Amino acid sequence: MLGVGEKINGVNLGNWLVLEKWMNPEPFQPSGADDEIRMHRTHAAMDAAARVPQKSSETAEAPSSLESVLRRHRDTYITLDDFRAIAAHGINLVRIPVPYFIFGDWPGHPGCVEYLDKAFAWADETGLRIMIDLHTVPGSQNGFDNGGLTGVCTWARNPDLVEYALNVLERLACRYRDEPALHSIEVLNEPVSWLVFHGASNIAKNNREASGSAHVSLRFLKRFYRAAYTRLRAILRPETPIVFHDGFRLLRWGDWFRRAGMRNVMLDTHQYLIAMESPIFAARSAQRRQSRSMGSDPRMAPRMDPARGIP
Repeated sequence: MLGVGEKINGVNLGNWLVLEKWMNPEPFQPSGADDEIRMHRTHAAMDAAARVPQKSSETAEAPSSLESVLRRHRDTYITLDDFRAIAAHGINLVRIPVPYFIFGDWPGHPGCVEYLDKAFAWADETGLRIMIDLHTVPGSQNGFDNGGLTGVCTWARNPDLVEYALNVLERLACRYRDEPALHSIEVLNEPVSWLVFHGASNIAKNNREASGSAHVSLRFLKRFYRAAYTRLRAILRPETPIVFHDGFRLLRWGDWFRRAGMRNVMLDTHQYLIAMESPIFAARSAQRRQSRSMGSDPRMAPRMDPARGIP
């Protein structure tokens, strides 16, 4: 059993249950969309134009075009054979990004919890452990394609959507808390910092939808993390780690998790070295070197620290 103090040799199963076009453009081709949420919406519009009825739980109507595309992708992109191959390479953990609509209760977005159920069965068979990662939230936490909605970052400004995300985390914890293969739950992938948000070139397709978009402040993020920890720790086993992304502010956390009374948590950091070579980051880095130590800025930190456990 992997604990906080044990080494993780892991791999991320990206683009399976949360689609990112750069990893595999094929599912996006019928719609021409650049992110998954707009892909879903475009399929709905295409079906409406073609007068294809949407599937209903009360009818035996044919699947929508979106359901057909997603089923074909989800059935084949990751399988038991992949889990066997991963385990054969000495990997002991898989991180599985899941969308906020995983339970199928958000209109227009087919759920996928049955695939996560399969993953746990495959993990049991192959000896792997699973980190569940809530990868998207309605309104997006970063405005990137991996947040589901490019150019939009409004989730943190809507209390109802924040509550919805917390509820999804609770439901995931309740469903999988007793699964032997559960290693941990990651509360939210990559809530965006000011520097990363303003350094991005993502353009919204709908300016009205993007209105009010802003970075996720550290003050808000700490409140959200406290709430998520309280709810998850009340459900999960004491030995199950809860994982928090640093929000691209690695050096700002210090001993905050200890001071907040949290136990058995981990801090996740993602170092995108290629992004550091972009003009805006290079310019900001040069400015900071003139006025203060480079290591004091979380996005310019010279070290690449792995996710570290905080007992």
